[in-house]
Parts: sequence; structure tokens; C-alpha cells
Amino acid sequence: VFELTQGMINRGASLSWLSQYPHEQEVLFAPLTCVELRGARTEAGPAGTMIIADLALTVNLTAPTIEKVIARLRGAHLDLLRLMLLDFAAHGVPHEATAALREEHALAAALFVAYFCNGEDVGDIDTLAGIGAQVGLDPEETHKLLAGDFALEEVQQQLQRAPDLGVVGVPGYVLGGGFLLPGAQSVDTMQQIITRAKLRFGRGL
Repeated sequence: VFELTQGMINRGASLSWLSQYPHEQEVLFAPLTCVELRGARTEAGPAGTMIIADLALTVNLTAPTIEKVIARLRGAHLDLLRLMLLDFAAHGVPHEATAALREEHALAAALFVAYFCNGEDVGDIDTLAGIGAQVGLDPEETHKLLAGDFALEEVQQQLQRAPDLGVVGVPGYVLGGGFLLPGAQSVDTMQQIITRAKLRFGRGL
């Protein structure tokens, strides 16, 4: 049996009025609410001895909301591509050498707007072909590739390698074939990790 202690900050909202189980009391707690075990005891009950867990609810008021976490996930890929382009430019890499990366950045930005801003179905091949056309990709060729088994073997290989590299969620980036940048990180964190990866691989470690 769980006994929950509630306060004015961590008190949940009663949802009993819309529950499909009218004989039960249902309570909705705030996002990121944690349950802390304060202790346990035993008491005699109608069916025998009961174990009663004394629980307290805690809410981290400084933790980011779900909306903020999702927003960070949305921009993580774009931020990483932008940082890489800026880093290449700062080191004098020829403009034409980063053409593929710039195309990927443009496509990622178009996909970002289509899905998160316009609510388009990015699982639809026709929609994807149209988004690709916005950044200069041939829509017929894009549709043909997506309708077939394009990159299927490569994706399957990446899925098999992911656990060995420590990738357990998205987004996750592997730099230099083995340096992992996990999750949605801030721009400053990305810069630090990229710098560490450059130093590591520059030394041949």
C-alpha cells in the first residue's frame, strides 16, 4: 500500500470527474514529479499483513518543462551542423569542400520547419519529395529513392552498431567514428565536446 504525502506545491489535480472508473479516485501530478520513499512499515489488514510504503512527492521547480526539452531536441541537429560549418570556415576549409554539409543543413532546416512549424507528415514520401525540392533536390529522384530500399542496409548496420557505441536515444552523434555526443546539448556543450574530439583524434588517441 502506498501512502503519499502532498503539499501545496506538489498537490495533484483530481481527475475523478472524467474517469471511466467512478469508484476510484484519480489524480494527475505535475510533469517531472518524483516519488521519494521515506520509509516502510507493516500493519495488520483484512487479508493479512500489509506493507505500507510512506512516500513523498517532490517537484524540481528549476527543471526544464517538457516543452523546453522538446524545443532543445528540435534544434540540436541544426545547431551541430551550424557549428561544424563555422568551425570549417574558421580553419580555412574550401567552400566547395563543405557543399554536402551545407546541403544537409538546408535540408534539416526545411524538415524542421515542415514538421514542427507547419505540421506536415514527414512520413509521407510525396511530402518528403516536396521538402527536398525546396532545397534543390530532384523530386522524382527523391521519390524513387524513398520508395525503394535506399540506404536500408546502411541504416540497419547503424542500428546494430548503436548499442556498442553507447547510443541509447535520439539525438545522438558519433564524431570521428567513436566519440559520442549524446542527447540534445546546448551550443556551449557541443563546442566543448567537438574541441575535445579534435584534440583526441589530432593526437592519434
